[in-house]
Amino acid sequence: MKKPIELIHSVWVDYFIQLCIGFSIKEAESFQEIEIDTFTGKESVKTTVNDWGILLNIPVIKLINEKMQVRLNESLIFLPTFNFSLGYSKSNLGDSVYYLNPFKADPLPRVDRTGYGLSPGFDLISKNLSLNMFTISFTSEAEDILVTRDTTGNWEYQSSFSDLNFWKNIDLKVMKILYLEQGRKWSL
Repeated sequence: MKKPIELIHSVWVDYFIQLCIGFSIKEAESFQEIEIDTFTGKESVKTTVNDWGILLNIPVIKLINEKMQVRLNESLIFLPTFNFSLGYSKSNLGDSVYYLNPFKADPLPRVDRTGYGLSPGFDLISKNLSLNMFTISFTSEAEDILVTRDTTGNWEYQSSFSDLNFWKNIDLKVMKILYLEQGRKWSL
């Protein structure tokens, strides 16, 4: 597929907690070589797909006490940080695609994702400078492809929230139909 043309809309609210809701519209084009008897050529298909998602970030220490800090000396302050985030998204919403025969259409790779993140760390602050000195980020994500196929090759899209259950998948219990991923990042 060629690189899609994409239009993104989002709303970000930062009032004690941070909430972001986003929606995108993508136009994509795919090309395929076609061979029918003696005819060989390229066939293309264009489609429009949508994505949407929501992200909630909770600055835990800032909510507990925004002025929680330790003065290391007269000009240097140690500021602890801890963020907890939750997210959900649905990708590739749209119609199926076909090249020549609408009865042989292929589904878009529709996907549900949910996850969470933990980010403890600390900043050092002086009169003229603020540095993020250390952060450990841990993320966990569960993904479900929302297309099911039977033994004859027929397919259908799954219902809106699929087999993802945030509270079951948050602790990484492995289920056959889900793709689970964890990540860790250290920042100095």
